[in-house]
Parts: sequence; C-alpha cells; structure tokens
Amino acid sequence: MGLNFWVPLLAFGSTLITEAKNTLLVCESSTFTLPDIAGLNILSITAEPKRNQSLHFGLPLYLDLSGLNYCDVKVQVCYPNSNDNVLVQIWLPLNLKDWNGCLQAAGGGGAATGLFDSEYAAVSTNGGYFCTQDDMALLIGLGKSVVEQFFGKAAHHSYYNGCSQGDRQGYALAQKYSDLLDGVNGKCPSIGFLDVAMGPYWPQLVMKEESI
Repeated sequence: MGLNFWVPLLAFGSTLITEAKNTLLVCESSTFTLPDIAGLNILSITAEPKRNQSLHFGLPLYLDLSGLNYCDVKVQVCYPNSNDNVLVQIWLPLNLKDWNGCLQAAGGGGAATGLFDSEYAAVSTNGGYFCTQDDMALLIGLGKSVVEQFFGKAAHHSYYNGCSQGDRQGYALAQKYSDLLDGVNGKCPSIGFLDVAMGPYWPQLVMKEESI
C-alpha cells in the first residue's frame, strides 16, 4: 500500500535483550497455519527469528534500541471482493518464560503504527490507506490466533494501545467490540475529528484577519 510500515513495536525490555538458553520456541513459517477469520482472507503467513536487532528512529521521545530478539511473524491479508493487500506484523518473545502472557495491539498517531511494551506479544498493521475499528478488530483476532499457535496457549489478557487517530480507534473498539479486549490505554484520542482537522488553521486565520 502507499504507507511506510514503521511497525516499530517499541521496546522489548531487558528481559528480551538477553535471551534465555532454554524453552526456546520454534519460529518458522511451518509453525503456523492460516487461521479462519470471518471477513478476512489470509493470503500468507511467514515467520523468522530476529536476533540482536537494532531500531533507530531519529525522533524526539523515541528510544533507540539494540540487542532485540524476537520471532517476526508477517501475515498478508485482504478483504473479500477488494483489491487491497494489508500487512499485519506480530512480534513474539522467542522464549516462553520471557512472555508475560498478554497481547498488545498497537495503533499509532495519524496513519502511523507502533509502540510495544516489555514482555508483550505485540501486533500492528500498516493499515492500508484507511484503517477503521473493524480493521483493528480483525487485526486483534488474527493476533490472538498467532499467539496461541506459537506459545501453545491463549493470551490471558489482551490490550490496545494507541494515540490520536489510533486512540480514537481504540475507543471505537471498546464501544463496538467490548468483549474483544480487556483494556484500552486511551490517552489522547482525536474524538472530535472535525475540530482536530480544523484546529491548526484557526490561529492562521486569526492572524491573517488581524494582519499580524
């Protein structure tokens, strides 16, 4: 699609930086089968271990990371009777004892995705051109299936974390799919989207009318 897929499912934390030597899980494409999710066509699923990875953002408030070890699962999906091709990416701790038993779906500001917390299994998407609460609901269902296949048990809690547009989707998820998540980390949702869109232009209009 037209957007860069940042993923950065940020910050695995120190327990994942030093990978334990036992209870390693098998991270390969054959570990997973294509789940059956209503309203979604699963085109492919691939997985490969990533070791000693580094992430550099070059942006304020984003931490540069190094020494990350995880199972990188990529799922290509599309919607029935559509021409889209959406990438869903899921990062999983390579060691069972490094997983806190939870899944975190990550939404970002605007069209971006991102933010991953310590010891979570994390799922995010490039979102295509547009991403709605229905898209995110399917994303979470897909993430739950992959997590259960990899760890051999379901996540005991599932959360959503986002900001701005991503946070607005989180609020919509809570309203429309209340049984899908155990919590939404809602910090700064762009609820009044019209006001948000017009807000940056108001000061310029005032300055122009006042000849400032």
